[in-house]
Amino acid sequence: MPDTMPEIDDQTDDEVLLTLIKEDNQTAYRILVDRYLGKLWRLGVNVLGNESEAEEVVQESLLTVWKNRKNWEDGSAKFSTWVYRITLNRCIDLKRRRRPTTDTQNIEQVIACEANPAADSSMIRNEQNEKLLGMMDSLPENQKNALILFYYEELSIKEISDRLSTTEQGVRSLLKRGRKNLRELINEDTTQEYRQAFGRS
Repeated sequence: MPDTMPEIDDQTDDEVLLTLIKEDNQTAYRILVDRYLGKLWRLGVNVLGNESEAEEVVQESLLTVWKNRKNWEDGSAKFSTWVYRITLNRCIDLKRRRRPTTDTQNIEQVIACEANPAADSSMIRNEQNEKLLGMMDSLPENQKNALILFYYEELSIKEISDRLSTTEQGVRSLLKRGRKNLRELINEDTTQEYRQAFGRS
């Protein structure tokens, strides 16, 4: 399909662009890339804490979109949900391959203010480290994704529900259970370090 037909611009809906991309329209693909590049890069930086790694992950994710363009099914899910999942999963895979650090300074404060999401979010942003994200890897995937999107990407409940294809109440439940499970992991880790330090079994 020639790139000049039909006429499209940066205001064209994702679904229209995706239909054209399925027909190998590279102009539509470039528009979609420009639309999501910054958002996905920000997600990658927030999760990975490394700009070059985030850039690599985003490039791989957008290349995956192009390679799988023929498999897109209209109405199956929003494109934003699809591409966020691809990027987030790649970030998590990269985090898993890293060697966790042993820095636990103030990590117990990360979820100390569950009743105050704003304060909780601020502390989590201040404690972005390998240890915490390593613990998140132990959570069920849906809880982990909800926590990352809420605290690191700072998406709203509504936006997360769209990304994860669930209800807003479902997101709230995931966050509540995720915080509870993460607190237990932190408490367990702190107890183990205390025992090791004082020679107790």
